Amino acid sequence: MGQGWSRRDDVRRPFPRAAAHQPTAITESQAGVPDHHTTMTMVPLRDILLVGSGGFLGAVLRYGMSGMVQRLNPFETFPFGTLAVNLAGCLMIGLLGGLIELRGVLTPEARIFLLIGLLGGFTTFSTFGYDAINLLRGGDHLRAFAYVGVHLIAGLGAVWLGLVAARSIAGTP
Repeated sequence: MGQGWSRRDDVRRPFPRAAAHQPTAITESQAGVPDHHTTMTMVPLRDILLVGSGGFLGAVLRYGMSGMVQRLNPFETFPFGTLAVNLAGCLMIGLLGGLIELRGVLTPEARIFLLIGLLGGFTTFSTFGYDAINLLRGGDHLRAFAYVGVHLIAGLGAVWLGLVAARSIAGTP
């Protein structure tokens, strides 16, 4: 049996994983990334700096890649740059998440920098895709489809609501 990472207290404490024939979906916490949302602990300054510096680099990479792809795009009205960034982010989080799960690669600090910081700044769509796949891998199909559906419908609804609010604030019909 392989080792994973505990969600509670010390993220470096290993826990036994399921038998090899059962795929095991991992969360950021199990990947060695602290889950400060469910605990009452302070986020270490080191983690904040790792996330911030990774996020900065991810945002710069997103800006560069999206612009480059969009400039090469023969169909200027379709957002191929955003699509390319989102698909690249999904590929990278799948690759890194799989290597973390299967081989235990990367330190917890590197995972914070790469998964939350760099990929989070590059695209949050990768996290969305990874979470949805983990729900499917865990056999929770209904929750996975609900997760995808709510993100799509509520996300589009939130954009529309924001546009309506902006028109209202600006006094434009």
